[in-house]
Amino acid sequence: MHTLLKTHSEDPLSNFVLADKAERPAITPTGISARLRQKLLCMHVSSFDWELGGLQSPIKFLDRDSIEYSLTQAALHDKNEERMASLSLINGMGLLDSVNGGIYQFATQNCWHQSHFSKTMAAQAGSLRLYSLAYALLKDHAFLKTARSICDYLHDELLTPEGVFRSVVTNSVVYMDKPRSDTNSYATQIQTRENGWAIEALATLYEFAEESFALDMAKQAADWILSEHALYKGGFMSDGCAHTCLRLSDNLAMARAFLQLYRTTTDSRYLDLADETAEFICSHFFNPEAGFNSDVDKVRATLRGPQIDENICASRFFNLLRYYTDKTEYLEMARHGLSYLAIPQVATSRMEEAGILLLDEELSTTPLKIVIVGDNNDRKAGKLFQTALRTFGWYKVVQWHQS
Repeated sequence: MHTLLKTHSEDPLSNFVLADKAERPAITPTGISARLRQKLLCMHVSSFDWELGGLQSPIKFLDRDSIEYSLTQAALHDKNEERMASLSLINGMGLLDSVNGGIYQFATQNCWHQSHFSKTMAAQAGSLRLYSLAYALLKDHAFLKTARSICDYLHDELLTPEGVFRSVVTNSVVYMDKPRSDTNSYATQIQTRENGWAIEALATLYEFAEESFALDMAKQAADWILSEHALYKGGFMSDGCAHTCLRLSDNLAMARAFLQLYRTTTDSRYLDLADETAEFICSHFFNPEAGFNSDVDKVRATLRGPQIDENICASRFFNLLRYYTDKTEYLEMARHGLSYLAIPQVATSRMEEAGILLLDEELSTTPLKIVIVGDNNDRKAGKLFQTALRTFGWYKVVQWHQS
Protein backbone atom coordinates (compact mmCIF):
# COMPACT_ATOMS: atom_id res chain seq x y z
CA MET A 1 0.00 0.00 0.00
CA HIS A 2 2.87 2.36 0.78
CA THR A 3 4.06 1.82 -2.79
CA LEU A 4 0.67 2.80 -4.21
CA LEU A 5 0.54 5.98 -2.15
CA LYS A 6 3.64 7.26 -3.97
CA THR A 7 2.51 6.54 -7.51
CA HIS A 8 -0.23 7.41 -9.94
CA SER A 9 -0.31 3.84 -11.20
CA GLU A 10 -1.68 0.76 -9.47
CA ASP A 11 1.22 -1.34 -10.72
CA PRO A 12 4.32 0.84 -10.30
CA LEU A 13 6.82 -1.27 -12.20
CA SER A 14 6.37 -4.28 -9.93
CA ASN A 15 6.57 -6.34 -13.11
CA PHE A 16 8.88 -3.95 -14.91
CA VAL A 17 10.64 -5.56 -17.85
CA LEU A 18 14.34 -4.94 -17.44
CA ALA A 19 15.94 -3.01 -20.23
CA ASP A 20 18.46 -4.62 -22.54
CA LYS A 21 21.98 -4.42 -21.16
CA ALA A 22 22.98 -2.08 -23.96
CA GLU A 23 20.26 0.34 -22.91
CA ARG A 24 20.98 0.16 -19.20
CA PRO A 25 22.87 3.06 -17.62
CA ALA A 26 26.27 2.21 -16.19
CA ILE A 27 26.73 2.56 -12.45
CA THR A 28 29.72 4.72 -11.63
CA PRO A 29 32.28 3.59 -9.03
CA THR A 30 30.66 5.99 -6.58
CA GLY A 31 27.02 5.10 -7.32
CA ILE A 32 24.42 6.45 -9.70
CA SER A 33 25.19 8.96 -12.42
CA ALA A 34 25.38 12.65 -11.55
CA ARG A 35 22.49 13.32 -13.92
CA LEU A 36 20.18 10.82 -12.22
CA ARG A 37 21.26 12.00 -8.78
CA GLN A 38 20.33 15.57 -9.68
CA LYS A 39 16.99 14.43 -11.07
CA LEU A 40 16.19 12.54 -7.86
CA LEU A 41 17.17 15.53 -5.73
CA CYS A 42 14.87 17.79 -7.75
CA MET A 43 12.03 15.26 -7.37
CA HIS A 44 12.66 15.08 -3.62
CA VAL A 45 12.32 18.84 -3.16
CA SER A 46 9.63 19.58 -5.77
CA SER A 47 7.32 16.84 -4.50
CA PHE A 48 7.36 18.19 -0.94
CA ASP A 49 4.31 19.96 0.50
CA TRP A 50 5.85 23.05 2.08
CA GLU A 51 2.61 24.01 3.81
CA LEU A 52 1.46 20.72 5.35
CA GLY A 53 4.48 18.45 5.15
CA GLY A 54 4.63 15.11 3.42
CA LEU A 55 4.33 14.75 -0.32
CA GLN A 56 2.20 17.02 -2.50
CA SER A 57 -0.80 14.77 -2.55
CA PRO A 58 -4.33 14.87 -1.14
CA ILE A 59 -3.40 11.61 0.56
CA LYS A 60 -1.13 12.42 3.51
CA PHE A 61 1.23 9.76 4.86
CA LEU A 62 4.70 9.47 6.31
CA ASP A 63 7.00 8.61 3.42
CA ARG A 64 9.70 6.79 5.34
CA ASP A 65 12.64 7.02 2.94
CA SER A 66 11.99 10.65 2.16
CA ILE A 67 11.90 11.65 5.83
CA GLU A 68 14.94 9.53 6.71
CA TYR A 69 16.88 11.16 3.88
CA SER A 70 15.88 14.60 5.17
CA LEU A 71 17.03 13.62 8.66
CA THR A 72 20.43 12.43 7.39
CA GLN A 73 20.90 15.71 5.54
CA ALA A 74 19.76 17.66 8.60
CA ALA A 75 22.51 15.90 10.54
CA LEU A 76 24.90 17.48 8.02
CA HIS A 77 23.44 20.91 8.96
CA ASP A 78 21.06 21.27 6.03
CA LYS A 79 18.38 23.49 7.59
CA ASN A 80 16.09 23.15 4.60
CA GLU A 81 15.98 19.37 4.98
CA GLU A 82 15.57 19.71 8.74
CA ARG A 83 12.48 21.83 8.15
CA MET A 84 11.12 19.24 5.72
CA ALA A 85 11.57 16.39 8.19
CA SER A 86 10.20 18.35 11.15
CA LEU A 87 7.12 19.61 9.29
CA SER A 88 6.21 16.11 8.11
CA LEU A 89 6.79 14.49 11.50
CA ILE A 90 4.97 17.15 13.51
CA ASN A 91 1.91 17.18 11.26
CA GLY A 92 2.18 13.42 10.84
CA MET A 93 1.28 13.06 14.51
CA GLY A 94 -2.24 13.86 13.34
CA LEU A 95 -2.38 10.24 12.18
CA LEU A 96 -2.22 9.01 15.78
CA ASP A 97 -5.37 7.42 17.18
CA SER A 98 -5.84 9.22 20.48
CA VAL A 99 -8.69 6.89 21.48
CA ASN A 100 -7.50 3.37 20.72
CA GLY A 101 -3.78 3.93 20.24
CA GLY A 102 -1.51 3.27 17.30
CA ILE A 103 -1.10 5.25 14.09
CA TYR A 104 -3.18 5.20 10.95
CA GLN A 105 -1.69 4.37 7.59
CA PHE A 106 -2.73 7.58 5.84
CA ALA A 107 -5.20 10.47 5.80
CA THR A 108 -7.32 11.86 3.00
CA GLN A 109 -8.72 15.21 1.81
CA ASN A 110 -5.31 16.89 2.06
CA CYS A 111 -5.54 16.88 5.85
CA TRP A 112 -3.49 14.86 8.32
CA HIS A 113 -6.48 14.51 10.66
CA GLN A 114 -8.86 12.96 8.10
CA SER A 115 -7.49 9.51 8.78
CA HIS A 116 -8.32 6.47 6.72
CA PHE A 117 -9.15 4.09 9.53
CA SER A 118 -6.65 1.37 8.77
CA LYS A 119 -3.70 0.48 10.98
CA THR A 120 -1.14 -1.80 9.38
CA MET A 121 2.04 -3.14 10.89
CA ALA A 122 3.93 -1.28 8.16
CA ALA A 123 2.52 1.98 9.52
CA GLN A 124 3.25 1.09 13.16
CA ALA A 125 6.79 -0.19 12.63
CA GLY A 126 7.75 2.38 10.00
CA SER A 127 6.52 5.28 12.11
CA LEU A 128 8.07 3.91 15.32
CA ARG A 129 11.45 3.68 13.61
CA LEU A 130 11.13 7.15 12.07
CA TYR A 131 10.15 8.94 15.27
CA SER A 132 12.95 7.16 17.15
CA LEU A 133 15.48 8.34 14.55
CA ALA A 134 14.03 11.85 14.63
CA TYR A 135 14.25 12.00 18.41
CA ALA A 136 17.91 10.96 18.28
CA LEU A 137 18.74 13.93 16.05
CA LEU A 138 16.27 16.66 16.94
CA LYS A 139 15.72 15.85 20.64
CA ASP A 140 12.04 16.78 20.38
CA HIS A 141 10.31 14.94 23.24
CA ALA A 142 7.05 14.97 21.28
CA PHE A 143 8.75 12.56 18.88
CA LEU A 144 9.82 10.31 21.75
CA LYS A 145 6.31 10.41 23.18
CA THR A 146 4.92 9.39 19.79
CA ALA A 147 7.38 6.50 19.52
CA ARG A 148 6.50 5.31 23.01
CA SER A 149 2.78 5.46 22.28
CA ILE A 150 3.20 3.27 19.18
CA CYS A 151 5.33 0.88 21.23
CA ASP A 152 2.54 0.67 23.81
CA TYR A 153 0.03 -0.06 21.05
CA LEU A 154 2.17 -2.91 19.76
CA HIS A 155 2.26 -4.37 23.26
CA ASP A 156 -1.36 -3.79 24.19
CA GLU A 157 -3.11 -4.62 20.91
CA LEU A 158 -0.84 -6.65 18.62
CA LEU A 159 1.27 -8.78 20.95
CA THR A 160 0.04 -12.35 21.41
CA PRO A 161 0.47 -14.39 24.61
CA GLU A 162 3.30 -16.24 22.85
CA GLY A 163 5.26 -13.02 22.45
CA VAL A 164 4.84 -12.57 18.71
CA PHE A 165 2.93 -9.86 16.84
CA ARG A 166 -0.26 -10.12 14.85
CA SER A 167 -0.23 -8.28 11.52
CA VAL A 168 -3.33 -6.15 12.20
CA VAL A 169 -5.64 -6.10 15.18
CA THR A 170 -8.69 -4.15 14.00
CA ASN A 171 -10.03 -1.71 11.52
CA SER A 172 -11.47 1.38 13.15
CA VAL A 173 -14.67 3.02 12.00
CA VAL A 174 -16.20 6.34 12.94
CA TYR A 175 -19.07 6.71 15.38
CA MET A 176 -20.03 10.25 16.41
CA ASP A 177 -16.70 11.55 15.05
CA LYS A 178 -14.69 9.19 17.25
CA PRO A 179 -12.93 6.05 15.98
CA ARG A 180 -13.82 2.78 17.68
CA SER A 181 -12.70 -0.75 17.13
CA ASP A 182 -14.54 -2.92 14.63
CA THR A 183 -13.70 -6.42 15.83
CA ASN A 184 -15.12 -8.01 12.68
CA SER A 185 -12.48 -6.63 10.34
CA TYR A 186 -9.02 -7.73 9.31
CA ALA A 187 -7.26 -11.00 9.84
CA THR A 188 -4.93 -11.63 12.75
CA GLN A 189 -2.48 -14.11 11.24
CA ILE A 190 1.18 -14.14 12.20
CA GLN A 191 3.43 -12.92 9.39
CA THR A 192 7.22 -13.14 9.36
CA ARG A 193 7.62 -9.89 7.43
CA GLU A 194 5.49 -7.85 9.82
CA ASN A 195 7.29 -9.27 12.85
CA GLY A 196 10.65 -8.45 11.29
CA TRP A 197 9.52 -4.86 10.80
CA ALA A 198 8.32 -4.66 14.42
CA ILE A 199 11.51 -6.21 15.82
CA GLU A 200 13.75 -3.76 13.97
CA ALA A 201 11.60 -0.78 15.00
CA LEU A 202 11.45 -1.79 18.67
CA ALA A 203 15.20 -2.35 18.78
CA THR A 204 15.64 1.08 17.17
CA LEU A 205 13.59 2.65 19.95
CA TYR A 206 15.90 0.98 22.45
CA GLU A 207 18.94 2.19 20.53
CA PHE A 208 18.01 5.85 20.77
CA ALA A 209 15.97 5.97 23.98
CA GLU A 210 17.21 2.96 26.00
CA GLU A 211 13.69 1.56 26.34
CA SER A 212 14.49 -1.92 27.70
CA PHE A 213 10.83 -2.86 27.52
CA ALA A 214 10.92 -2.46 23.73
CA LEU A 215 14.09 -4.51 23.35
CA ASP A 216 12.65 -7.33 25.44
CA MET A 217 9.61 -7.50 23.14
CA ALA A 218 11.87 -7.50 20.08
CA LYS A 219 14.00 -10.39 21.33
CA GLN A 220 10.97 -12.43 22.36
CA ALA A 221 9.34 -12.02 18.95
CA ALA A 222 12.61 -12.93 17.20
CA ASP A 223 12.87 -16.13 19.22
CA TRP A 224 9.30 -17.11 18.30
CA ILE A 225 9.82 -16.50 14.57
CA LEU A 226 13.04 -18.51 14.68
CA SER A 227 11.24 -21.35 16.40
CA GLU A 228 8.12 -21.41 14.24
CA HIS A 229 8.85 -19.81 10.84
CA ALA A 230 12.46 -20.68 10.02
CA LEU A 231 12.69 -23.09 7.11
CA TYR A 232 16.30 -24.08 6.88
CA LYS A 233 19.61 -22.29 7.29
CA GLY A 234 18.87 -18.63 6.78
CA GLY A 235 15.40 -18.95 5.26
CA PHE A 236 11.96 -17.90 6.50
CA MET A 237 8.33 -18.21 5.49
CA SER A 238 5.30 -16.47 6.86
CA ASP A 239 3.46 -19.43 8.30
CA GLY A 240 6.28 -21.90 8.77
CA CYS A 241 4.71 -24.38 6.37
CA ALA A 242 6.27 -25.89 3.28
CA HIS A 243 4.70 -23.56 0.72
CA THR A 244 6.06 -23.36 -2.79
CA CYS A 245 6.59 -19.58 -2.64
CA LEU A 246 9.46 -17.80 -0.92
CA ARG A 247 9.17 -14.04 -0.34
CA LEU A 248 12.08 -11.64 -0.29
CA SER A 249 10.18 -9.40 2.10
CA ASP A 250 10.00 -12.09 4.82
CA ASN A 251 13.71 -12.80 4.68
CA LEU A 252 14.81 -9.20 4.29
CA ALA A 253 12.72 -8.03 7.25
CA MET A 254 14.24 -10.69 9.49
CA ALA A 255 17.78 -10.07 8.23
CA ARG A 256 17.52 -6.37 9.07
CA ALA A 257 15.90 -7.22 12.42
CA PHE A 258 18.80 -9.52 13.34
CA LEU A 259 21.38 -6.90 12.41
CA GLN A 260 19.58 -4.31 14.54
CA LEU A 261 19.38 -6.76 17.45
CA TYR A 262 23.10 -7.44 17.17
CA ARG A 263 23.90 -3.75 17.28
CA THR A 264 21.81 -3.18 20.39
CA THR A 265 22.65 -6.39 22.30
CA THR A 266 26.18 -7.26 21.05
CA ASP A 267 25.01 -10.90 20.98
CA SER A 268 27.01 -12.46 18.14
CA ARG A 269 24.23 -14.99 17.56
CA TYR A 270 22.18 -12.24 15.93
CA LEU A 271 25.01 -11.23 13.61
CA ASP A 272 25.39 -14.87 12.55
CA LEU A 273 21.66 -15.00 11.83
CA ALA A 274 21.78 -11.77 9.81
CA ASP A 275 24.69 -13.20 7.82
CA GLU A 276 22.93 -16.52 7.19
CA THR A 277 19.73 -14.84 6.08
CA ALA A 278 21.67 -12.48 3.81
CA GLU A 279 23.32 -15.48 2.15
CA PHE A 280 19.90 -17.09 1.72
CA ILE A 281 18.63 -13.93 0.01
CA CYS A 282 21.63 -13.86 -2.32
CA SER A 283 21.23 -17.50 -3.30
CA HIS A 284 17.44 -17.49 -3.79
CA PHE A 285 16.36 -14.01 -4.92
CA PHE A 286 19.29 -12.82 -7.06
CA ASN A 287 18.05 -11.69 -10.47
CA PRO A 288 20.87 -12.29 -12.97
CA GLU A 289 19.93 -9.20 -14.96
CA ALA A 290 19.60 -6.67 -12.13
CA GLY A 291 18.31 -6.46 -8.59
CA PHE A 292 16.55 -9.05 -6.47
CA ASN A 293 13.26 -10.80 -7.23
CA SER A 294 10.31 -10.40 -4.86
CA ASP A 295 8.93 -13.95 -4.99
CA VAL A 296 10.43 -17.25 -6.11
CA ASP A 297 9.33 -20.86 -5.90
CA LYS A 298 11.27 -23.66 -4.23
CA VAL A 299 13.35 -24.31 -7.33
CA ARG A 300 14.17 -20.57 -7.47
CA ALA A 301 12.06 -19.82 -10.53
CA THR A 302 10.92 -16.20 -10.57
CA LEU A 303 7.29 -15.61 -9.63
CA ARG A 304 7.56 -11.84 -9.26
CA GLY A 305 10.47 -9.69 -10.36
CA PRO A 306 12.28 -6.81 -8.62
CA GLN A 307 10.31 -4.22 -6.67
CA ILE A 308 11.62 -0.75 -5.87
CA ASP A 309 11.21 -0.53 -2.08
CA GLU A 310 12.51 -4.04 -1.48
CA ASN A 311 15.62 -3.43 -3.58
CA ILE A 312 16.35 -0.15 -1.79
CA CYS A 313 15.96 -1.86 1.56
CA ALA A 314 18.01 -4.91 0.54
CA SER A 315 20.84 -2.90 -1.00
CA ARG A 316 21.20 -0.62 2.01
CA PHE A 317 21.22 -3.66 4.29
CA PHE A 318 23.89 -5.48 2.26
CA ASN A 319 26.09 -2.40 2.17
CA LEU A 320 25.97 -1.96 5.96
CA LEU A 321 26.33 -5.68 6.65
CA ARG A 322 29.66 -5.78 4.81
CA TYR A 323 31.13 -3.49 7.47
CA TYR A 324 29.92 -5.77 10.27
CA THR A 325 31.10 -9.00 8.60
CA ASP A 326 34.04 -7.78 6.49
CA LYS A 327 32.58 -9.73 3.56
CA THR A 328 33.23 -7.78 0.37
CA GLU A 329 30.70 -9.84 -1.58
CA TYR A 330 27.94 -7.93 0.17
CA LEU A 331 29.19 -4.76 -1.51
CA GLU A 332 28.66 -6.48 -4.84
CA MET A 333 25.15 -7.45 -3.78
CA ALA A 334 24.39 -3.84 -2.82
CA ARG A 335 25.64 -2.64 -6.18
CA HIS A 336 23.61 -5.34 -7.91
CA GLY A 337 20.47 -3.98 -6.28
CA LEU A 338 21.46 -0.50 -7.37
CA SER A 339 21.83 -1.73 -10.96
CA TYR A 340 18.05 -2.17 -11.00
CA LEU A 341 17.27 1.04 -9.16
CA ALA A 342 19.55 3.09 -11.44
CA ILE A 343 17.43 2.32 -14.50
CA PRO A 344 15.88 5.77 -15.16
CA GLN A 345 12.40 4.37 -15.83
CA VAL A 346 12.52 2.70 -12.41
CA ALA A 347 14.18 5.50 -10.44
CA THR A 348 11.75 8.18 -11.70
CA SER A 349 8.56 6.13 -11.87
CA ARG A 350 7.06 7.56 -8.66
CA MET A 351 6.66 10.99 -7.09
CA GLU A 352 10.12 10.85 -5.55
CA GLU A 353 12.62 8.18 -4.59
CA ALA A 354 14.81 9.46 -1.77
CA GLY A 355 15.62 5.89 -0.79
CA ILE A 356 17.88 5.68 -3.85
CA LEU A 357 19.60 8.87 -2.70
CA LEU A 358 20.17 7.27 0.72
CA LEU A 359 21.64 4.16 -0.89
CA ASP A 360 23.78 6.18 -3.29
CA GLU A 361 25.19 8.27 -0.45
CA GLU A 362 25.89 5.25 1.74
CA LEU A 363 27.64 3.39 -1.07
CA SER A 364 29.97 6.33 -1.62
CA THR A 365 30.91 6.78 2.05
CA THR A 366 32.06 4.65 4.96
CA PRO A 367 29.83 4.49 8.03
CA LEU A 368 30.77 5.99 11.36
CA LYS A 369 32.49 3.21 13.32
CA ILE A 370 32.63 3.14 17.12
CA VAL A 371 34.27 0.20 18.90
CA ILE A 372 34.10 -0.14 22.68
CA VAL A 373 36.68 -2.37 24.38
CA GLY A 374 35.98 -3.65 27.87
CA ASP A 375 34.58 -6.49 29.97
CA ASN A 376 30.88 -7.23 30.19
CA ASN A 377 30.80 -6.08 33.80
CA ASP A 378 32.80 -2.93 33.11
CA ARG A 379 30.38 -0.12 33.92
CA LYS A 380 32.42 2.51 32.13
CA ALA A 381 32.52 0.41 28.96
CA GLY A 382 28.77 -0.19 29.24
CA LYS A 383 28.09 3.52 29.58
CA LEU A 384 30.32 4.27 26.60
CA PHE A 385 28.46 1.67 24.56
CA GLN A 386 25.08 3.18 25.39
CA THR A 387 26.41 6.63 24.47
CA ALA A 388 27.65 5.27 21.15
CA LEU A 389 24.25 3.73 20.43
CA ARG A 390 22.56 7.09 21.00
CA THR A 391 24.59 8.61 18.15
CA PHE A 392 22.13 9.55 15.40
CA GLY A 393 21.84 7.47 12.29
CA TRP A 394 21.21 4.00 10.95
CA TYR A 395 24.35 3.96 8.80
CA LYS A 396 26.92 3.32 11.52
CA VAL A 397 28.87 0.45 13.06
CA VAL A 398 28.75 0.17 16.85
CA GLN A 399 30.47 -2.83 18.43
CA TRP A 400 31.59 -3.87 21.89
CA HIS A 401 34.70 -6.07 21.94
CA GLN A 402 35.32 -7.95 25.14
CA SER A 403 38.86 -7.41 26.49
